[in-house]
Amino acid sequence: MNNYFDEKKARDLVNEFKEFALRDNVIETAIGIIIGASLTQIVSSLVKDLLMPPLGLLLGGIHLNNYKVVLKQAVFNAQGMVIQKSVTLNIGAFAQTIFDFIIITGCLYLAIKAISALNNRYLALDVPQRLSKQEKFLQEIRDLLKEANNQSIGHIETHKIPSHVSAREKQD
Repeated sequence: MNNYFDEKKARDLVNEFKEFALRDNVIETAIGIIIGASLTQIVSSLVKDLLMPPLGLLLGGIHLNNYKVVLKQAVFNAQGMVIQKSVTLNIGAFAQTIFDFIIITGCLYLAIKAISALNNRYLALDVPQRLSKQEKFLQEIRDLLKEANNQSIGHIETHKIPSHVSAREKQD
């Protein structure tokens, strides 16, 4: 009897997993992660291979990744072999990572903005919504109220109070 419950629990767990894994948002998220990883490689190459060389040239030939602050020098033995590596703050690598992040997020922002614009265009081209009888009736009422309001505003006369009248007289 205990095996029956275990099998049922296992079947339920598998079914729940199938429902979860096959949801649209899970699949879309997985696709987004894959595309994001590919985009990261492209943007990293853009930064490393196209943007950083001219920037390094402008900085006097300094490669940003190589910029380090040495906290402790490396220790060498008599043969010149490194016994203990140097301790450094890799400021250049950190700056490069921040630069990559800014470029990547900028590209993602532009991509999302473009997709959103395309989506809005697609929705604008979509078949016009069919309005229910109630919605049509409410729109007609709204339009009639707007029209009546616009007509009544045109007939209102404005009276200006002369500037020589005191504030007390204006209140009366």
